[in-house]
Amino acid sequence: MIQEYFIGQQVPNVFAPLIPFRYVREIEQGELMAVGAYDSWEDEAVGVILFRQQEGWMELVWLNFSEYYRETEDALRFVERRVERTKQAGMLNGVFIDFADEQEEEPVAWILQTLGFRKDLVSNRVYELTLEHVKDTTILHRQTSKNVRSLHAFNEEKRKRLVKAILADERAVPLTTPVDWSQYDENISVVYMNGIEPEGVLLFERQENDLIFSCAWAVEPRELVSMLVSALTQAEQLLPADAVVLIPVIDRRVAELVEKLVPVASCRKINEWSLGFRI
Repeated sequence: MIQEYFIGQQVPNVFAPLIPFRYVREIEQGELMAVGAYDSWEDEAVGVILFRQQEGWMELVWLNFSEYYRETEDALRFVERRVERTKQAGMLNGVFIDFADEQEEEPVAWILQTLGFRKDLVSNRVYELTLEHVKDTTILHRQTSKNVRSLHAFNEEKRKRLVKAILADERAVPLTTPVDWSQYDENISVVYMNGIEPEGVLLFERQENDLIFSCAWAVEPRELVSMLVSALTQAEQLLPADAVVLIPVIDRRVAELVEKLVPVASCRKINEWSLGFRI
């Protein structure tokens, strides 16, 4: 008999072999939810699902089943229940799962395809550049909009309005709520204002002298350029020239933004593509 268990912040030994070590810390910190399938007749764990849900999207981070279990209807229904219960819990824009390579995806492909997931290549680039490389580029684009403001100038009430505006947009934005503003550099992160209303934001996380581009949103995509120029210009003044900036390609708009602003020869691309499924 197959039984399902929610795995808490302490991963039971019986499910540990099915969970890669790289995900254990996220489970322990409550950043990933985990559900396991246990076969009481065989007295062994036969499946596990790791997932997170934010901003109306459910990400299936990891699926793993024992060899015989993955070919059964039970495994199919196990995944289906997770998706359906998430839908019932509230609005759901979609469900997705990315794989590092085709070998990793193959064991559960039929399950995802049966449930209506479509296979697609997912952009998974990360641009790595230094402020020294972007200095001349930002000068070329120095027509910085007067509507761009530093996040530092935003009090708690204005930040609430900013988050409300982001969440009201139908496009998915990688912003976890409630927002932990302390993880962002307030002097380099910027907001685009149209009068008194926020209509764009770029957030950067700071790790010593390195910056990680974390969130991008704009009502008008063309304003992303002026925001990025403002942020990098401020970073040039506050950080050494060899400071590293990591810019994950969150969506096509970000890819186009970076490729227009930064010479391709000036940066390094990491993780060119990954296989993914969308529903």
